[in-house]
Amino acid sequence: MKKFAISASLWVCLLNLQFLSAQEIAPPAPAADVPRVVAQPVASINADGGGPAPDACADACLGDVCRAKDECPLFGDEPLLGFLKGQPLADCWTYSVGGQLRFRYMDENNRLRPGGPGRSTYNLWRFTPHLEFKRGDDFTGYVQAIDASIFNHELPITGIDENRSDLLQYYADFKVADGDGKLRFRVGRQFLKYGSQG
Repeated sequence: MKKFAISASLWVCLLNLQFLSAQEIAPPAPAADVPRVVAQPVASINADGGGPAPDACADACLGDVCRAKDECPLFGDEPLLGFLKGQPLADCWTYSVGGQLRFRYMDENNRLRPGGPGRSTYNLWRFTPHLEFKRGDDFTGYVQAIDASIFNHELPITGIDENRSDLLQYYADFKVADGDGKLRFRVGRQFLKYGSQG
């Protein structure tokens, strides 16, 4: 998936370079009362002001020059529904709504399944919406659901492949004490991270 995202970003950046270069070569005739803006190709931009950057396209895609991130939210670091995070309710209460949608293509050989090991290719979808309520730093309530589906499969489905409706996490978190350190109490169902997973 990371390889696809990098190649898609470079493809968009190359399109942007081609568009800017074409604008510079054949700019439209400016109107008499409209100020003329000349686009400069991304390849000629360098941090120190001299000559083209060694990898102008990669630098442009990582910086603010390439506008693909602004024009297409799929290339950005911000969530698509980021404006629904930390919305005020009343009296120090806030709510957040969000989720993740993931797709995975699987190609397995000799996986142990009912009926014996075999080879199978299939597609997995995971949709995990969540809702969170907070009152300052004193209380957090969190609920996360899952809809997991499988399609185009050849072998029998196992329990981890399909789960059409379930709650992944649901907990209430309370601040018990605050001083040199914080003491919190959490009750419910939550993911546990061990060692370097955190």
